[in-house]
Amino acid sequence: MSQTGTHFLHVPYKGAPQAAMDVVSGQIPVAMAGVPIVVSLIKQGRLRALGIASDKRLPLLAEVPTLAEQGIPFSSRPGRAVRASGTPVESSAS
Repeated sequence: MSQTGTHFLHVPYKGAPQAAMDVVSGQIPVAMAGVPIVVSLIKQGRLRALGIASDKRLPLLAEVPTLAEQGIPFSSRPGRAVRASGTPVESSAS
């Protein structure tokens, strides 16, 4: 993402559940997937949502800001969340 100076490597997965479990286990540092797939992991504290990639916050995760609110001009299909496990709280924008 040139707006943030962040570099991502696309790693193809057969599905988002596998990617989510690889984030939980520390195999990959961050992933993007639909909220229904990861909401229980976020609510359990096993994943930390970094931002919602839609125009508005989602009622299900109202505490998670959109990427746009954090100054990142990125939007995706409604219901996508960027999440990470083990990322220190101070490293994300609030």
